[in-house]
Amino acid sequence: MSLTFRKGNTHRTSDRWRRARGFTLIELVLVMFIVGIVGAMAVPRFVGFLGNARANAAITRIKSDLAAARLRAKQTGQHQTIVFDTARNEYQIAGWESLKRSADSYTVNLAADPYQATLVTADFDGSATLVFDGWGQPVSESDNPIASGTITISAAGQTRSLGIKNTTIADGLTLPEITIK
Repeated sequence: MSLTFRKGNTHRTSDRWRRARGFTLIELVLVMFIVGIVGAMAVPRFVGFLGNARANAAITRIKSDLAAARLRAKQTGQHQTIVFDTARNEYQIAGWESLKRSADSYTVNLAADPYQATLVTADFDGSATLVFDGWGQPVSESDNPIASGTITISAAGQTRSLGIKNTTIADGLTLPEITIK
């Protein structure tokens, strides 16, 4: 592309613009500086987004597994036991086979990918074990009804909690409620 200047009736093409084929060092440094600033602003947002996604994925996985254990308890009429281990950042559902190897029991390690989360607390009336009885009601290991329970996880600075409580709906009939806080 050439630039022409008009002077009277004659046209003269600028020799400077005809010879220029690249960028100057100053232009390249300026572009790199701008890219660096934009990148520095984007990285914290990406890290926050990633932590948020991991925390949501971990708490959703726990909620889904609790719902599946409750459903299996109702279908089979047998107790389903979930044991939470905060020291190892994992939980195990007794009597279920692993999805990876049939010889192992069903264990979810929240510290591993894709969650990379920490199991902060698992408290069900003072115990880290949750049992669903044959009717799908949350009870303690000694078969006493659980008033409430909380599971808290943390991933990259993002914290999520899951609450479990029995709600009485009519004449002693209780309905377990599992909610993400």
